[in-house]
Amino acid sequence: MAGWIGLKPAQTLAILTYGVPTVLCYTFVERPFRFGLSVGAILLASGFNTLFDTTVSYQDRSFFGVLKVENDRFFRRLVHGTTLHGKQFLDPDGHGIPLTYYHETGPIGHVMAAYNVPDKDNKYPNCAFIGLGTGTMAAYANKGQHVTFYDIDPVVKRIAFDNDKYFTFVEDARTKGAKVDLILGDARLTMERQDLTEEEKYKIIVVDAFSSDAIPIHLITREALKMYLTKITPDGLICFHISNRYLDLKPVLANLARSENLKTLYFSDDDEAEAGKARSTWVVLANNQKALSRLLTKENLKPIQDEWDRPLKMLSGMSWEQSPGPGSFALMLLGALKNTDAPWEPVKTRDDVGVWSDDYSNLLSVFMW
Repeated sequence: MAGWIGLKPAQTLAILTYGVPTVLCYTFVERPFRFGLSVGAILLASGFNTLFDTTVSYQDRSFFGVLKVENDRFFRRLVHGTTLHGKQFLDPDGHGIPLTYYHETGPIGHVMAAYNVPDKDNKYPNCAFIGLGTGTMAAYANKGQHVTFYDIDPVVKRIAFDNDKYFTFVEDARTKGAKVDLILGDARLTMERQDLTEEEKYKIIVVDAFSSDAIPIHLITREALKMYLTKITPDGLICFHISNRYLDLKPVLANLARSENLKTLYFSDDDEAEAGKARSTWVVLANNQKALSRLLTKENLKPIQDEWDRPLKMLSGMSWEQSPGPGSFALMLLGALKNTDAPWEPVKTRDDVGVWSDDYSNLLSVFMW
């Protein structure tokens, strides 16, 4: 029956588990005390249900700690202690959707929509991703494109890169025709050793190594930044994922950018409405303001373009008699504009944080007390 009405088994189970009790709960809406008890019972039951719903399908220890591949009803995720390193839909229909911090509607999704596009020769840019995780960033790879991951943990490589038993992002990218490489070792050292030609340089470098409790400071120093700059194209971007429970790294990057005469923008995205999406904060650095201009241009952002398309599509389906007047149409466009203001902002410097280098850093200055 579930298949007949177009529902997947997991959706049917969710309706039976939560939908039916919720409807029954609503019958007490005119009796506040019973209604409150019913709502509390549902919330408590759902909490326990989630607690016992997770299974561990793989676990291994490396020098850097214990990594677990966990499954729940809808997702498979990679966790290291309390840090989430990415997840993927269990449903094969959702395998190609980048989730968590890498969602298409989030900051890095904006960057990839605006910059990961073919040039006049229909060639996609080279990209580098420091931090493999589940390999989610491979979901943005296109046919003929070359993307390179850098990671220091061989267990992560074994889980997310060497096979598609747990996560399929890398293998799916290869199936599309992308060339996906991984360089194992300390990312700063291995990237520094590479002698890239102008054609091999990266248009986008993503540095994604700062979500855990212990951050690799050597990847966010002045010397590291200078090295990244030698590996990108003149109009290239360096994107730092700095979501962290304890540290606010925005002023660190702002001070580094000022010291190297770079331009910066950041986007803290708290929206978790999309299934599987996680809130995230990203900072983007570039050689000049022009290189960042696409992030401030609405036409280059797919979610924003969709907002503009909505009133136009609405009008196109109406007859002349049904179409609204100029005032109503203007209100629709203003509504689209209001909902899609460019969310990227300049990053503020802080003198007390200083300029981090291989000889100086101050975690206490950026600790979120």
